[in-house]
Amino acid sequence: MLRDPIIATVTLICGIALAGCGQKPAAVESGSMSGESAVRVSNAGRVPTDEKADLHIARNDAEVVMELDVYQLTVPVGGVSRNEKFWKHVDEDHLDLATHDLLLKNGVRVGIGPNSEWDYFKALIDQYGPTARIGSAAPVRKGTLELPLRTGVDFQDIFYLNDRGVLYGRSYQKCDNLLSVTFEPVPRQPSDARIALCAVVRGLRKQYEVTVLNEERDIEYKRPEYLYDLRFKQDVPQDHFLVLAPSTVSAISSSLGNTFFVRPGPAEPSETVLIFCPRPFRVTGEVKSIPMMKTTPVGQSR
Repeated sequence: MLRDPIIATVTLICGIALAGCGQKPAAVESGSMSGESAVRVSNAGRVPTDEKADLHIARNDAEVVMELDVYQLTVPVGGVSRNEKFWKHVDEDHLDLATHDLLLKNGVRVGIGPNSEWDYFKALIDQYGPTARIGSAAPVRKGTLELPLRTGVDFQDIFYLNDRGVLYGRSYQKCDNLLSVTFEPVPRQPSDARIALCAVVRGLRKQYEVTVLNEERDIEYKRPEYLYDLRFKQDVPQDHFLVLAPSTVSAISSSLGNTFFVRPGPAEPSETVLIFCPRPFRVTGEVKSIPMMKTTPVGQSR
């Protein structure tokens, strides 16, 4: 906040003038950017003073891009869903009550964790290092990515309650279960991230065709079905991260939490925990293209 009223007034007038005369930048979809560079936003939602020549201008507008780190942990079943010690490190009350209750009934548990608790989660990542993965999405104004949770499912029944309290269910054959993720800066609070999640079942159907030369061709058709009734959208404050994991209801084999976050295994089933760590950046100069989801080894601190 600018404490000098004269400076505050001049800054406000300049901001209004720029907003009226400037052209709104075009939205950038998921992928890469060119011609721009990203500078990490400070804890106060502004560019750190040692990274910008113009030290006297408060840059807290919407010219911010968001990078998203995704940690995917595979733990023994019950290691998180029935571990209350784990959930004491995140804030589940940050979500609105209706969304929190709906997700729990469908076998999914969500919380917001502060960076001050990261050492605990870092220890978990190191503990399950051989089965943990990390991916980073490029800095974009609005990004999208898909996370495969269970692939090559021969047959499954999925039942879930929608936001109107109606039980919905159907059977799927030859399919993949994925999580569709979108992320972007929060309007008027660009240092925070808005993350939206949607469960997706992608059906895989193969068809054989015979040509006039009696040659066989194997064609695979993919038909995704978006479970929009369970779309989840949450604002994550800066210096916080989002945790997504199965709840105790995931013990029901046809629940959404089980079919998406619990995997059968040769000896015992396992469950998946997702940690989303958004990082805001200020757009300043030139940026090189960055791959959307480049998998790198886990075992280093954020």
